[in-house]
Amino acid sequence: ALIAAAPSEWTRFFLEMTYQQYERYRHMFLAVAEEFYKDRDADAEHAAILDAVLARDAELAANLIEEHLTRSINEWVSYFRKIKALDGGHEAEPVSGTKAPRTKATMTKDGRSKGKQQG
Repeated sequence: ALIAAAPSEWTRFFLEMTYQQYERYRHMFLAVAEEFYKDRDADAEHAAILDAVLARDAELAANLIEEHLTRSINEWVSYFRKIKALDGGHEAEPVSGTKAPRTKATMTKDGRSKGKQQG
């Protein structure tokens, strides 16, 4: 539902493709989750993101999504290092919480985002 509400066709396409790629690796993800998510409640993270979206708090939702993805990427990097999948000169560094340019988003009555690039 969140992807379908994206106003940009390109964004919807990108997110759908990302989801499809995630589905390809879901079984491997379960092995990663068992080892690396021990101290993490992904369901609570997802619920907090949903709550922020439903409250139309775009800034909070964006921050929560960024934290969730950064934590997930770092867990994958740790997993790939452990199984030596990064051998052969393809070294990956953990992601730091780098801030991408934010869009000042406001929501319309129908729940669509209308954003302006912050300068």
